[in-house]
Amino acid sequence: MSVLLYVSMIFIWGLSWISIKWQHGDVPMEVSIFYRFAIAAIIMLVVGKLWHKLQSVKLKDHFFIALQGVCLFCCNFLAFYSATFYIPSGLVAVFMATAPVFNALHSKLFYKTEITLNFWFGAALGLTGISLLFVGDLMKTDWSQDTLFGLMFALIGTWCFSIGNMLSVRNSNNKVQPFTATSYAMVYGCIALLVIIFMRDLTFEFSMIMQNREYLFESDDSKEA
Repeated sequence: MSVLLYVSMIFIWGLSWISIKWQHGDVPMEVSIFYRFAIAAIIMLVVGKLWHKLQSVKLKDHFFIALQGVCLFCCNFLAFYSATFYIPSGLVAVFMATAPVFNALHSKLFYKTEITLNFWFGAALGLTGISLLFVGDLMKTDWSQDTLFGLMFALIGTWCFSIGNMLSVRNSNNKVQPFTATSYAMVYGCIALLVIIFMRDLTFEFSMIMQNREYLFESDDSKEA
């Protein structure tokens, strides 16, 4: 079962980069992300209620869960979606692979966790392997100002993801179960997105995937022209 869950996680996580690219279209980025996590939050809450997986949480813990939600289900996705406006999603995934390095450094900073030589060796090996997978994108990349903007957003997104992980560790250390923390964190992430949507006076639009894909293909053709 553990192997099946691990393989499923890799498959679903890998497809998420494609979905990010597909979601670029007529619908504002913030609204697209809101739809994504609003649906996920509803599913998590319903499952949690039906299977009694949601635990009661102290008010103090809700504060840290809210911070986790803002980092994991708002800020980092805003950064990743912004990055894919400038650089290929595969290249964004390469920079996301630096998350374990950020996690190690943040764990050392916040929790005094020792970083071993074996970790650095494994991280270097993993980053090298992932970079080789996307070497084609790296070779084709035009290292322009837009590319630098894309890389900056990718790194900001990865940093936010890592901070969210540190908050998740904090919540786990305070007896908040991961399912509960993730469920409520998605809700708080959606609230943060709603605040941004209303502040920017964005409209709630909806577009089918095929329409978005056609838009992308047209955009690619226009760039080549």
